[in-house]
Amino acid sequence: MNYSVQTSSKEERFSVVSLSDRVNTLTVPQKGLLDEAWNHFVSVGTPFPIRGVPRIAGKQSVQQVLEGLNGGLIFEVLEQGKRCLQLTLHGALLSGHGIDLAGLLVRLLYLVRSLFERDSFITEIQSSQIVDQMSLTPVETRLLFALLRIGLPPRMPIQLSGWGPDDSPWRVAISDEVIDLFNSDNAEAFLDDRLSAGYQQDDPCLLEDRQRRILPSLSAMSDFQSSLSVAKPHLDRNTPSYIALSRLDELRAISSFHFDCTRIVAMCEELNECAARDNPLAVILLTRTILNHVPPAFEFETFAQVAANYRGGGSSFKKAAERLENHSRKVADRLAHMPIRDKEVAPTMGEVNFAAEIEAILAEFCRILK
Repeated sequence: MNYSVQTSSKEERFSVVSLSDRVNTLTVPQKGLLDEAWNHFVSVGTPFPIRGVPRIAGKQSVQQVLEGLNGGLIFEVLEQGKRCLQLTLHGALLSGHGIDLAGLLVRLLYLVRSLFERDSFITEIQSSQIVDQMSLTPVETRLLFALLRIGLPPRMPIQLSGWGPDDSPWRVAISDEVIDLFNSDNAEAFLDDRLSAGYQQDDPCLLEDRQRRILPSLSAMSDFQSSLSVAKPHLDRNTPSYIALSRLDELRAISSFHFDCTRIVAMCEELNECAARDNPLAVILLTRTILNHVPPAFEFETFAQVAANYRGGGSSFKKAAERLENHSRKVADRLAHMPIRDKEVAPTMGEVNFAAEIEAILAEFCRILK
């Protein structure tokens, strides 16, 4: 079955039917930039180097080209220390391939809905199944894969969950949001709702502007933290910490297109603080949280799969991963889920100390994302 996508509308919200109107508001250099950024991403899977802008816009500055655009379409990132422009899904839909890309997404949503109707417990689709049931050409397959890699709006029922190099098979995970898709009138309207809700039109494009925008909130957070009656333990370079401060520096320095390390840095900082306070319950639960957080960087969905199948870190990594999976998780489960008994013993730091194993995981995590 073929699904057509309408292309004209007076709606102000970001939707598939508004794409043509939005493209018509772009300047020629802006259209060229979005096209080049998309083609570059499809070709090599990385953001578009900012040095390529003069080839598109001539003597216009980057700021001039981006004027009228926003970070919800394209934004500056640092990729291995080099300034690049990262396209979003919304920006890709305003490229010359936009209508075709929207059509592929709609077809994929209809496929997911039909699979859910047959099996409401489905959690994953293999790329081969997608290609077969959507009758995709090789070009369409490549475009759809790139679109999934670039990232979908929040609350979409699908996301890319695993892939390998070149033309390796890939997988799409299906979340509980599929229930909303099932209940929607049609996939086109469902996609429009998600596109509109996820469009960050107030975000700036340039990295400096994005950083400046968050400084006030960071300052307010700092003032709040300094007002707390219980001070955080001070960790300096001469104080042993659960996670090495140099490792934390490595995590903070990572600038990856595929993964945002904001949350894992926060987890590690809190883990250090809890360990310094001798809070074993918090330490083991944060350890478990980190294990649940990192698998996509190793191209797996769960840490159990990482421990069993990842081969890139050598024998020491494997031993550390297996101990974390087989031992630390059981400790966390026991301390978090065991109901109260007539006699209890408080956990100790020695019982929950997996610092060496976490260090091995984080070292490989940093190596992969450099």
